[in-house]
Amino acid sequence: MIELDISIKGDISGLAQSVEGRIADGFQSVLEAMHERARGLAPVRTGRLRDSIATYISGRLKGGLRYGAPYTKHLHHGTGLYGPSGRMIVIRPRNKKALFWPGAAHPVSIVRQKGIKPMDFVRRVPDPVLVREAFIKGFNKDAG
Repeated sequence: MIELDISIKGDISGLAQSVEGRIADGFQSVLEAMHERARGLAPVRTGRLRDSIATYISGRLKGGLRYGAPYTKHLHHGTGLYGPSGRMIVIRPRNKKALFWPGAAHPVSIVRQKGIKPMDFVRRVPDPVLVREAFIKGFNKDAG
């Protein structure tokens, strides 16, 4: 039988802090990469949705993306026939007998709207390859 004794001499507390800091850097890099991917996948009409996307940190190695536009869930999940309710959207006048807006050919008593098809852009953000590469890049950033 052969035994090989291995020991580390000296103070390694700095090493543990260094590794923990590098893991945090890797996590921050993942958040930044996912933020860029989310901005690229978000549908753009005015740019408000894309500009509302932000990262947040909620604890040690915990965080995520926040979509601040109030209509994000409607674009993501769809509305009307295409949304969770599965029913056409019906718009009726509240205070008058008919609806009218600039550009309409004539007043109308009711408008039926099918809704918005789901765009499913939020679920497509996480990409295992992107996460892995971003983490490695952030982890190795200061490791000369």
